[in-house]
Amino acid sequence: MNIQSLIFETNIRRSFKLVKQDMLAVHSQVQRTRFDQANTKVLLQDLVKRIQTLEQQMLYPVKKIASRPISKNIFTKKVSKKKFIASKTGNKLHVKNCVFAKNILPKKRLYFASKIKPLNHGFKACECVKK
Repeated sequence: MNIQSLIFETNIRRSFKLVKQDMLAVHSQVQRTRFDQANTKVLLQDLVKRIQTLEQQMLYPVKKIASRPISKNIFTKKVSKKKFIASKTGNKLHVKNCVFAKNILPKKRLYFASKIKPLNHGFKACECVKK
């Protein structure tokens, strides 16, 4: 064998050694990616369960008007014939034409002829009621 063929053979061996190292590195990266993908899938399933739980809590709120404490009858002065609106899930009392009252869904609205009862049931007056 001559020197050129020895050099050529040595270069080929080095090339194959480098290719083998690269293949092992790619293999380990694929394994890590598969592991990360499995973990991500489990985390995604947990997040979906949490979202579903939160959606159920939003559909069936815990607050009810009957559970509000009745305070002393501080408010005895009657207001004119304005109608008042409050939300079943909120704690604010609004005048019928208030911007915030219009945002309350119709099925969640509570109507009052005066502000005395709702204020005694624990609702707080919005700025529109205080005017």
